[in-house]
Amino acid sequence: RLTGVEEVAQVSPSATSGKLSDKDRYPFFSRLVAPHDETGEAGAMVALLRAFGWDRITILTADTQFSKDWATDLRKIWTGPHNDETGSWTGEVIYSDTIRVDAVTGTIDQESIEQTLANIPTDPRSNSRVIVLPVHNTDAFPILKTAREMSFQPETIWVGPSAWIGRDDVGGELDWLPPYASPGWIGLAPLRNDNEYAEAFKKKVEDELEWTDLPTYAAEMVDSIVLLAKAIDIARTSPGKDATTVLRDMVYERGISGRVEFTASGDRKDPQYSVLNYGPNGWKEVGVASPKVGSASIQEEDICWASLGCSVQEVPSDKYPVPKQKLPVWVLVLIPIICLALLALAFKYWRSHRGKDKIRRELATLQKSVVGMRAAATMYIPTSILENDNMRMKIDTSGNSKVSSLVLSCSLKADSSLVSKAQWYWKETSGFVDRHDPSQVLGDGEGWIKYDEFSNNTIEAAYMQQQGKGTVSLDPYVIDFDTNLQTKQSTGFQREVKRVAGNTKDDSLSMTDTDPSISQSSTSLPRDLCKEPQIVLLAGDVVQISKHYKDSWAFGTKLFHADEIAARELVEITMKDNDVESIDGTNLCADAGWFPLDITRVPTPEDLAGLQKNVGDAGELNDPNNWEDIVDSEVVQRHSLNSSSQEYQRISSAFLNSLNDGQVKILQIERIQNRALWQSYVVKRQTICNRETKLKGEKADSKDASIIRQRALQRFERCWLYHASKKEDINKIIQQGFNRSFCGKNATMYGKGVYFARDSSYSASRVYSVPDKKGNQYMMACRVVVGEYCRGKKDA
Repeated sequence: RLTGVEEVAQVSPSATSGKLSDKDRYPFFSRLVAPHDETGEAGAMVALLRAFGWDRITILTADTQFSKDWATDLRKIWTGPHNDETGSWTGEVIYSDTIRVDAVTGTIDQESIEQTLANIPTDPRSNSRVIVLPVHNTDAFPILKTAREMSFQPETIWVGPSAWIGRDDVGGELDWLPPYASPGWIGLAPLRNDNEYAEAFKKKVEDELEWTDLPTYAAEMVDSIVLLAKAIDIARTSPGKDATTVLRDMVYERGISGRVEFTASGDRKDPQYSVLNYGPNGWKEVGVASPKVGSASIQEEDICWASLGCSVQEVPSDKYPVPKQKLPVWVLVLIPIICLALLALAFKYWRSHRGKDKIRRELATLQKSVVGMRAAATMYIPTSILENDNMRMKIDTSGNSKVSSLVLSCSLKADSSLVSKAQWYWKETSGFVDRHDPSQVLGDGEGWIKYDEFSNNTIEAAYMQQQGKGTVSLDPYVIDFDTNLQTKQSTGFQREVKRVAGNTKDDSLSMTDTDPSISQSSTSLPRDLCKEPQIVLLAGDVVQISKHYKDSWAFGTKLFHADEIAARELVEITMKDNDVESIDGTNLCADAGWFPLDITRVPTPEDLAGLQKNVGDAGELNDPNNWEDIVDSEVVQRHSLNSSSQEYQRISSAFLNSLNDGQVKILQIERIQNRALWQSYVVKRQTICNRETKLKGEKADSKDASIIRQRALQRFERCWLYHASKKEDINKIIQQGFNRSFCGKNATMYGKGVYFARDSSYSASRVYSVPDKKGNQYMMACRVVVGEYCRGKKDA
């Protein structure tokens, strides 16, 4: 009011008192927040409470003007009957009390806290588990700390305003909370804006001040300074206009705190608030709210609720659970007898089914451990192209394949062909659509978000195979085609999904005539993959994907052969009958290569049974201990080693062992982290070691078998063997693994295959390690399982 005497324009970043909206008393006052009444935070608080379906609360205040005014504003708009977007309801304040504040020190009185908490009614029939605490953080945290120390009704849900929500205890961290505690506090905070201006400002603050988070109202403080400066500057050059008038006419789109516009009273127009929840990792944003009931958008599955914990399927009631009545004595005697009988039956059942249960658990663990697995739904033989000619080949097989002959006729299409495709979408919660890349949002304005490429292919393959019925698992979700709903398995939270069919042009190779007994992919072979290795699949083969191409093709390594001999015979017969080393330059392989996703499915327990038998303990598939954390299992990571690390020294020492130190300089050593290839390697290694166990006649789970496998591992695995090539080939090997199409270019003295050297000096030859333009050479130090070996034949 003092500055108002001089008609000085004032802007506050955080003052919320409703009295400041009185323009007769404060004509030159404006603010970057709304008052804590029905147009601001109290209104948003009602919207938040009603979003959870609550209609009764307890209010505890501190003996401060702010706390009492805030509680009064909340009572005005909460108490009594209502009829709004959430339905008809009656808001009740079941209990309220005020905690004393020391008049001298201004601190909350500890004795008053304890007495107030002790006086709150405990009868769940006449109390509310939702306590609204409209106080400053200096008062809130002593109250919350005391409640915890007193074990005050652990199911209580404490709700608060921006005065303490999102803040830490005075003096630093909330160190009185145990590590990873989930007190479940929830409430409102100034909107945590994430537009481009806010993100740029946060980055600058982090770089210059080393702050990882902005303090509460920091964004509003910056915007208030900028707006006041702009208003003063405009008023200087605009006769008849004062800074206050200019300021209130402004619409500022580049605010750090979001879009800024003022009401006629100088309050912030259309305020929004972030909904924050305190869980094991501190404060977390779980939604947004505005003063209108029905406006709150909450991610309920992300909330931690007091003693109930996180990922609770249903929002807790605003009433405490009613304790059950005591049972008669005869019931208490009978219950243990029944329990013992049931326990005996359960034990008998468990004994008879423990073998199956163990297998199911192992299969479930295996399914979660291995990334990118698919199972072949049917037999698949790749088709390729001989330009301007047709290729005809006969393949004789026996056993389960039941294929007598195959006629493949392939032609090169000059024009693009129409390939039927479909895109699947899931529906985002209202208010969160803007957080997604616009290119991933369906342009109908209803909030549909694209599934990523791999998930889309998985869903569409199941949809086509199941003729639009049933379900498909997309860990951690299950999608039901009958109801078009996606359900999160851990919480039961559901979202709508939908399928949008369409046509797209794809410059590709198309099969024109195929024997009906062999699977034909609905997706033609892309031109870019014509010279790449192709894999032969039999029904039941389990493949691990390491790379995707567009929407419908993947490169994978076979983890489990349904019939390894038949697969290799198919490859051999195909090559032999056409009298070529490869078809159109493309290797046909039994172990690794490209294949269409639409002839595969998500592996079932039956698919994984054979793989599990080979792997044994799924823990073997875990990443090596020296690896860095992997964020995305489908992305290969390359980590440059520190020259002073033990890992660097161990590898460099082995590398230089057969080389002249004076002639070789190590420029860099990188650790390659390809989870898919690592797990494929482990499976192959275990398979080879398990053969030794079978040869010795031991049972797989016996102690002797474990010793034999360990000896086999020491016998067959080599660390390190060396492989050198051009930089371009090495980059391809890192992505897809070793393959005949990348190897044998220099010699095939002992047969066609991948060659490794015992000594680095051999691979360091410029014949093998071809220098790049800068003269740098590249070599891979590899783990290799050699298995049994014999002398090879040249070019065989």
